[in-house]
Amino acid sequence: MVGPYLGLSAWRASFRRAGVLSNVTIPWTRRAMPEIHLTETDRLDWALKAFKKKVQKAGILAALRRKRHYTKPSEARQLKSKAAERARHRAARERKRS
Repeated sequence: MVGPYLGLSAWRASFRRAGVLSNVTIPWTRRAMPEIHLTETDRLDWALKAFKKKVQKAGILAALRRKRHYTKPSEARQLKSKAAERARHRAARERKRS
């Protein structure tokens, strides 16, 4: 497409070229793609910053990194338990500070 907005197919093509998408199904494909609407007077650096922020909030790149390699179910359980342990420690530190 022409203009500042890249459609979903263009995104997929660019990720495929980069070697990120091979046989990966992405959970955000059914959701709306983050968009930034520009006027003629908008600055490009502002648009890139806003777009990066929206992509980060949508969790697109995090999902791509997470799904880049297969994770065995046992590894997924271990990762989940370690994350829960970190959250418990973080909550305990916050309670200690208060």
